[in-house]
Amino acid sequence: MYTGKEVLVTFNATINGYEEIYRGVARSFGLSDCAFWILYFIRQSEEKVTQKDICSFIY
Repeated sequence: MYTGKEVLVTFNATINGYEEIYRGVARSFGLSDCAFWILYFIRQSEEKVTQKDICSFIY
C-alpha cells in the first residue's frame, strides 16, 4: 500500500519528466515553451481556436 505522499512524489516525478521531454523538443525547434504549447494546442484541436481557447488551455 502506498501513502499519499509516495503517490504524489511519483506523480510529480512523472510529470516533470514529461515536461523535460516537451521542453527538449521545443528547444530543438528553436521555440520557447510557450510558443511550443500554442502550436501544440492549435495542431491537436479539431476546430478553429481563439486566443481565449489558447489561454484557457495554457492556464
